[in-house]
Amino acid sequence: MSTWTDPAGKVWTVGELAAATTMNTYVRDNENATMHRYLTKPSDESSSSTTLHNDLHLSFAVAANDVWMAYYVLRWTEAGGGTDLKVAFTGPTSYDPTLNCAVRGDGSATQHAQWVQGTTFQTLYTVTSSSDGNYAVISGFFRISSTAGTVALQWAPDLANPLIMKAGSSLVAQRMSP
Repeated sequence: MSTWTDPAGKVWTVGELAAATTMNTYVRDNENATMHRYLTKPSDESSSSTTLHNDLHLSFAVAANDVWMAYYVLRWTEAGGGTDLKVAFTGPTSYDPTLNCAVRGDGSATQHAQWVQGTTFQTLYTVTSSSDGNYAVISGFFRISSTAGTVALQWAPDLANPLIMKAGSSLVAQRMSP
């Protein structure tokens, strides 16, 4: 094909078009460099079960050998006095997380927790508060092994009282390597 006519009626000739091998490589590299996930909970999610469960909205698929940088902002309320939020993560077989967490409850001092590279994720217990001011910021890296899968945030109340993960809790993740 030596010419091509676009929908506006412009006729393009072979000399005016980039070769497919050049364009395909450019498109692939651009996609790899800009792989992002912006996820926000559209509605409140409630749980009274003390068993960790995957959040309905804050998870993302990863390919084998990926490295992802992630930033979570979690907001929650609890109906029963003294109920803390447990947080953990799951991922593909042998993935390697390095995350830090700063947690603050309304009227409480900031608490810090860290998941260190090469260790199993531990459950994080946050502040006790019954106000609407509970929040946590979790950031760090997920290094994925040779197995693709999904990285998922898990949460539950530490007591069998209702805990609500609020709409607007969010995740921003960026793929750092192809």
